[in-house]
Amino acid sequence: RAGSSTPYPWAGTPSRELANFGDAYENPSDLLFLSMPYGVGAVVGADRWLHTSPVGEFRPNRFGLYDMLGNVQEWVQDCHEEDLDSVPADGSAFVTADCGSRSIRGGGWNSDSASIRSASRNAAIPTTRTFYYGFRVARSLPQIRSEAPSSTVFCAEAESRWAQLGSQNDLARVQAFVDSTLATCSIRRTAQARLAELTPHSRDEVDDCNGEAWCPRLVVVPGGIFLMGASAGETLISLSQDAGPQHTVTVNSFLVGKYEVTFNQWSACVNGGGCQDNPNPNDQGWGRGDRPVVNVSWDDAQEYVRWISRQTGRQYRLLTESEWEYAARAGTTTPYSTGSSMSARQARFNSDSTAPVGSYPSNLFGIYDMHGNVEEWVGDCYNSSYVGAPSNGTVWESGDCSMRIARGGNFGALDARSLHSARRDSQPRSTRFRGIGFRVARSL
Repeated sequence: RAGSSTPYPWAGTPSRELANFGDAYENPSDLLFLSMPYGVGAVVGADRWLHTSPVGEFRPNRFGLYDMLGNVQEWVQDCHEEDLDSVPADGSAFVTADCGSRSIRGGGWNSDSASIRSASRNAAIPTTRTFYYGFRVARSLPQIRSEAPSSTVFCAEAESRWAQLGSQNDLARVQAFVDSTLATCSIRRTAQARLAELTPHSRDEVDDCNGEAWCPRLVVVPGGIFLMGASAGETLISLSQDAGPQHTVTVNSFLVGKYEVTFNQWSACVNGGGCQDNPNPNDQGWGRGDRPVVNVSWDDAQEYVRWISRQTGRQYRLLTESEWEYAARAGTTTPYSTGSSMSARQARFNSDSTAPVGSYPSNLFGIYDMHGNVEEWVGDCYNSSYVGAPSNGTVWESGDCSMRIARGGNFGALDARSLHSARRDSQPRSTRFRGIGFRVARSL
């Protein structure tokens, strides 16, 4: 549960972006695999896996544990009883002299969504060997007397981890410590304070619609000066010449969408009398809801920002290209906001569909999916280099304005090079493509 009291440790319903489950029972056609060998490579399907996946492919819970729900059901030590009346209250294993079956928890790759709930239980005789059972190990720590021993032991272990962190000046390590430590541990508050000291960035959020779900949540991006574009070496090796020359840009503070605009938000625009030129963008059969809206042109995106501006009384717009890169870099100077490399655990790429927004970790500004998932339209006209580009963060309104810029790379990129913070893509402004969406911004 990792501190949660909900059916799953994440908010809402289970998603196949969060765990490996659901194939055999929820996709009947996959039952054909029951006659095939397992564990031979990754077979990509509508939910990525048609059998077990390598451990750690999905996001960890708040305790930093991977695959607690789904992938394989896990043997635990206890004898199995139909009810929990006799289970020890001190967290020890329930063991009887006559232990004909043992408990198995967590559900597996072929379990339905109900069977991967945190409370779901299964049982088998101890000699059972099958292709959806596995296990993980544990080790006891010295007992600390407390009203809540498991929480206290966890916090004591966190105290030790913090003392051994190595460098409490390393922002990435401090961020990882905060993300993997129980919220009730006092040491987490110490780490959060240190994180705030190390991160000169604001994560203040703004809601222009009193919590209405159809309204984009905005994140405050503090102003600053940064080096925009790719170095000459990068353009020679992996990026096109239009990503240079590098130049210094001053960006004022602004507000940016925490997430890409979703199908749900697009539908609200249509139902509210806006977005009428493209009332039903093709979702490619991936689903709508909280997935980023795709197959929308630059002009469609402009229609959305005009509608949301009318609804809120605030002047929304697309990001400028320099604002986009500044927000994507989030204070870094490396090719990605994650450093010199980016993995499939950090962004959506080398995949066959989009993911619901927010399925991957945010950057240090608290913005999600700036790399991958969908490319994002920005306001600028296309120019083949940055010669003459604005140095004050404003939109570049000269050049070939029949072509517009999309940034960030998308789910279909074969490798992370297409997600480079400096990479640019240009498309006719009327283009509607399954790999392009957008997010909103407004000035402060």
